This record gives sequence, structure tokens and C-alpha cells, in this order.
Amino acid sequence: MSLRHALAILRTNIAMVALILGALAAGSLFVLLSTDFHWNEVLLAFGTGLIAVAALSIALEVFLRRRLTEEVLSAVDIREGAARADIKDFLSGTSEYIDGFATAIKASRDVDIMFVSAQRWLENHWTELLELLRTGGRVRVLIPSPDDQPLLDQLLTRFEYPTTEGVARVIATTLDSVKSLRAKYPPETQEGHFPDTAAANEQVVLTEDGGKHELIRGVSIRRLSVVPSYSLYRMGKVAVMRVHEVRKERADETPVIVFGDSGTLWKFVTTDFTTLFDAAPEYP
Repeated sequence: MSLRHALAILRTNIAMVALILGALAAGSLFVLLSTDFHWNEVLLAFGTGLIAVAALSIALEVFLRRRLTEEVLSAVDIREGAARADIKDFLSGTSEYIDGFATAIKASRDVDIMFVSAQRWLENHWTELLELLRTGGRVRVLIPSPDDQPLLDQLLTRFEYPTTEGVARVIATTLDSVKSLRAKYPPETQEGHFPDTAAANEQVVLTEDGGKHELIRGVSIRRLSVVPSYSLYRMGKVAVMRVHEVRKERADETPVIVFGDSGTLWKFVTTDFTTLFDAAPEYP
């Protein structure tokens, strides 16, 4: 038996003993008060109580304790899994993390964003993004093209828009916003030699001749040519992922996960983002 299992069982046993002793003490007190201190009646009641408690404890042992132990162990397993993935929180929407976004952007030097549209998010955090870029920070953006009709047709089946024109309109609005950000802070790169197995969060830009340059500051916007299964906001060592529902009618039920850089989830999303970003063309 592992230490984790032993502790869970011990906690369950302690809780049960406390419950039984408390019930026994309370019952004895009531009997004592109701018999005007006739000790023979008190002893009879006490003995009867012990028999009842013994029967109850057997029933609890057989049915309740085992089930409770299983639930406790299940909760511990979930907690350990979340710790391995460095998950900080589960939310029902990105709006619940609006202050967290602001804090994370202020504390970071680089931001990666992948979304279909995020005009409200950009408006909410425009000031923080401008300050990050003003002080030499860098931002990478992956966003679909509003002119990619096959992709728009696929997006229509996943998001709450009545027509492809509606999808294209919201994408174009977001794209115009990030382009205005890039106009103020265009991407600046420096030449360098990077191995093919470069870290997933390295800001690497492929040049036309196949060489690799490092994005050291500014904004780079790439065209996303696939339907994303999640939106990603990575700010320094904090990331927020919103998983997209396959069925459009349940799009508002998608979970939002906040996690750090020391778990398996971080490795997955940063590698996925960089793979897509390196393969995507830069928007003119």
C-alpha cells in the first residue's frame, strides 16, 4: 500500500471514530439528563447505545467507509494529475481571468497568441501589450485569414456565427487590430544558428533562403491554415488554453485551463504553437 493510500484510509478512520464518539457522548448526555441520574437506567441506556453504535459502525465499515475511501483516493489522483500538468485553475470563460491576463502580460517579455477572433481580449489588454512592446518585448500571433473560404466553411460548423461572412468579419476586425499593433512595433530579427530541436518557446523566424532568424522584438503575425482545436494565450511562463467544442450548439460550455511552464500541458501547447507558426506565412 502506498503512503498516499495509507493516509487516505487513516483520515477516513479518524473521521469515523470522531463521528461515533461524538454521537455516543451526545446520546449518553441526553439519557442522563432525562433519567434524573438513575444510574441503573443510565447504564442500561449506555449499553443499549453501545450495541447500536457497534451495529452502525459495522454498517458504515461495509458500505460507507469503503466508498468514501474510493472517492478520496480518486480526488487525490485528480490532484496529482493536475500537479503533473502544472494546472493552476479551471474556468468557464476567459473573462474570469481578465486580471490574471493583465498581471501575466506585465510580468512577461514575450507573448504567443493563437485564436480565431479575440477583439474583446485585445481591447481589454491593449495597454499591457503596448507597454510590453514599448519596452522591447515580442508578440507572435497565429490567426486565420478572412479570405480563406474553405477554412471559413469549417469554422462555421464550430462557432456561433450564422454565415461565413460573419466569421470573416470578426476575423478581419481582429486581424486589423493586430496589424495596427505591428505597424507601431514591426518585427525585428537577428541572425543566428539554431538547431532543429530548438526549444519550443524560442522566437524563431524562417527567412526566404531557409535560414533562421530570432525574433527579438516587435509583432509577427502568421496565417493559420487549419481549424484550431483550442485558443492559446501564452504570456511568459503562464498560459491560458480555451478548448473548442466540436459541436457548435455547445460552444459556450468549453473549458478554460490556466497552467504554468513546468508540466506536460505546457510542452504540448508550446511545441504545437511553434510547429504551426514556423510553417505559416507572414501576413503582408
